[in-house]
Amino acid sequence: MEDTYQDISMLREYVTLQGITLSVWVYYIDGMLVDTGSKTISAQVQAFTEKYRPEQVLITHLHEDHYGMAGWMQQEKGLPVYIHPMSVQSAVHPPVLPRYRELFWGNPASFYPQPLGAEHETNRYRFHVIETPGHASDHVALFDAENGRLFSGDLFLGSKVKICMRGESMPALMDSVRRVLELDFDTLFCAHAGIIPNGKQRLREKLSHLEEIEHTIKEKHRQGWNLREITRFLYPRRPPIYHLSYGEWSPIHIVHSFFQSISQQNYNAYPK
Repeated sequence: MEDTYQDISMLREYVTLQGITLSVWVYYIDGMLVDTGSKTISAQVQAFTEKYRPEQVLITHLHEDHYGMAGWMQQEKGLPVYIHPMSVQSAVHPPVLPRYRELFWGNPASFYPQPLGAEHETNRYRFHVIETPGHASDHVALFDAENGRLFSGDLFLGSKVKICMRGESMPALMDSVRRVLELDFDTLFCAHAGIIPNGKQRLREKLSHLEEIEHTIKEKHRQGWNLREITRFLYPRRPPIYHLSYGEWSPIHIVHSFFQSISQQNYNAYPK
């Protein structure tokens, strides 16, 4: 499904596996694609690409639902692809995916990206590249200061966090949200939630929610509760993707990331 907003064209598709449905958004602005979607929606992405004929591709982070078609765009269309410098080599040798992710998103081909700098230009726009780790260490957002717009990749997703992937860092994500909230924007373009007209307020709500979770975890930790006890208290139900992913997606990873932060703070408090 295609739509337009201001001068931005969008492709929105849905991927379903074992009763779990996720949406994927690909954005086209002034000759540039922001993310490519997954290989499992290749026909739709190819048609979208043929229609708009982008001149370049920017990947917000190296997850297969965001760069799945980058190899095709580079090999078949000769398009330059840009990504965070730390992921340039990883894109050449993509990681082996767990089976459920391969079924959900497809196995992307390798590609040879160019490293992003602090700014990135199209014909008419200059975007500020904002480092926003947390969901992924290489995650970036694109800030269009002239028009108050933010292409946020997976920074937002929703105002409440109920589950995350193994390896995500909630403290780092909170710092990234705080960094972005210092920018002057309103509309947010999310890779899975779509267009958020009041995006800055929704990000404030997400930060407030995470701060409440952090406070609860620290209080329970001080009272001697362990990781699993706190997880069961905060998240008594496991969503379906927990079982599908064999625990790679789990609420326990939210709590664990705060535990790691608490341990580091305690370590830093000791004289060296």
